Amino acid sequence: MIRAAQLVTLGWDHDGNPSKIVDDENMKWRPPTCWAALPTSRKEVILPTPALIGNPTAHQGHRTLGRLGDRSHSALASEVLGRTVTGLAALAAEDAATVRSYAFGQLGLETEVAV
Repeated sequence: MIRAAQLVTLGWDHDGNPSKIVDDENMKWRPPTCWAALPTSRKEVILPTPALIGNPTAHQGHRTLGRLGDRSHSALASEVLGRTVTGLAALAAEDAATVRSYAFGQLGLETEVAV
């Protein structure tokens, strides 16, 4: 199920390093410099989720990635974005463009068709 918002928890792990959890999934991140001035307690913020590309655009993305020779599209997207991706339809347009540019860049090709 896709929700209109994500729960983002910002805080510190047991070693004192900053941590970010989005919908119960640990994410890689670097806090802004102003973050250090905040108290070392847990912060929760609900952020809006960007519009997803949906099935028709994801289908085109699968076709494009397949033509490039990639066989594991969700795994490629997960690697590029640094988070678990279960399907291209669940990507925001900006993330889909990042995955597509990465795939084309690996072959030294320019991108001209949107995912």
